[in-house]
Amino acid sequence: MAFHALAARPGRSILTTFGVILGVAVILAINATNASTLEALTEVFGQASGRAHLVINAADEGAGGFPQDALDRVRGAAGIATLVPVIRGQALLADDATPSQVDLSFFGAVAGGLAIYGVDPLLDPQARDYKIVAGRFLSASRNAYDIVLVQTYADEKAIKLGNEISLLTSAGITRLRVIGLMAKEGPGQLNNGAFAIIPLETAQALFLRGGDLDQVDVVARPEVATSAGLERLKQTLQTRLGPRYSVTYPAAQGKRVSQMLQGYQMGLNMFSAIALFVGGFLVYNAFSMTVVERTREIGMLRSLGMTRG
Repeated sequence: MAFHALAARPGRSILTTFGVILGVAVILAINATNASTLEALTEVFGQASGRAHLVINAADEGAGGFPQDALDRVRGAAGIATLVPVIRGQALLADDATPSQVDLSFFGAVAGGLAIYGVDPLLDPQARDYKIVAGRFLSASRNAYDIVLVQTYADEKAIKLGNEISLLTSAGITRLRVIGLMAKEGPGQLNNGAFAIIPLETAQALFLRGGDLDQVDVVARPEVATSAGLERLKQTLQTRLGPRYSVTYPAAQGKRVSQMLQGYQMGLNMFSAIALFVGGFLVYNAFSMTVVERTREIGMLRSLGMTRG
């Protein structure tokens, strides 16, 4: 009798089934999206960190970095091979900036599409592998106004090796010379290839970050580069730096960014909950109508002795 009722109204049966499928599919799709996003972030940050075994950041993401003298607290710790300082910033190509964005830069806030790392040209290659496909890497000078771009980004913006480009940063408009192009591999994958490196002190000037750092990558000695050894080194560095700093493994960087994107994930989860509610309402409405229409059949079955269950 149940199958007869379903077959008698195929349109309603199909819509009810579709409502269930849609609600469940949306929930699964959004959960899969969140999981894959976290996995992709973890992989990108792991590759961007290269040979770094640990990463030092400010415990408060909104603190705007930390003093450069923090390096002195950990420099003598046993097991450290190299400490690699990094400044992170965002910039716009001046040619792409709108007048409102140019005005905004004078107030120290620039939202941009080009992620820039300020690095020590001598130390950074010990932590990260840059595949230079044209030109050369940064020179030994830490304050040269040179820049190395990702080749795909340079091609997209029609930037050639040797060109001077104007960047809009919180310090205003600055001109830098393109001395090299890197492949979209390893660090070049950051920000989907819209990524560049410049000397450390140049970055501190461009982003008004004199004497500050955003990140320190820690390369451990080979004898310490084991699970137990790195955990001991991590605890040692955390003790020396104190609670204002965070010592993590490179892959955890992706999770930190994921935590910053929790609002986005909550929005997706709320959308999936709404879809589930709508699907459930459709199912409830369809079954309620079916029960009402089958009242005669149910009464007949009860009169023949069938239980309520």
